[in-house]
Amino acid sequence: SGQGREILKFGGLFTFSSALGSLCRDSDKILLGIFYSAEELGYYAIAHMILMFPLLQVLTPIAGAVVPYFSMLRDSRDAFEKEINEVVVVLGSVTVPFMVFAAAKSGALIALIFGEKWLPSAPVFSFLAIAGAGPAFAVQPDEIMTDPAQEIRARNLSRELRCMVCQNQSIDDSD
Repeated sequence: SGQGREILKFGGLFTFSSALGSLCRDSDKILLGIFYSAEELGYYAIAHMILMFPLLQVLTPIAGAVVPYFSMLRDSRDAFEKEINEVVVVLGSVTVPFMVFAAAKSGALIALIFGEKWLPSAPVFSFLAIAGAGPAFAVQPDEIMTDPAQEIRARNLSRELRCMVCQNQSIDDSD
């Protein structure tokens, strides 16, 4: 039936998109593996994993709640912008202090979680934490250009630019 084809088409596109997203998310590790040793890649992987784990534990349930909520606001641009701005401010207010603390205490955190043999990953961890804190308040959703042509150009650029912290995702898709 027509509806069955639509579901299969959507499922196929979703699967392709997920596979492509995985490849993009791991491109940093692939490049590090090509140009550096397995040991250095291990330090990077540990630092990245330690940094992302608590964030994902907080952000995953929040995303599960806010996406349906925001979908109810899709007909009211003003209400949508107001609510999403509040979420950005709250999440940024939590994320930035966490990242700064994590960067400052990177050695102690890594020694506590994985042991002293992984301490060489502490500088990488600090760098990732500081780099991850920077974008928290960088772009507000209500920052829309008055000229529609400039807005389209800006959106296209943000889809093409890649985030070095979020495993090569586009700036738009960046975690």
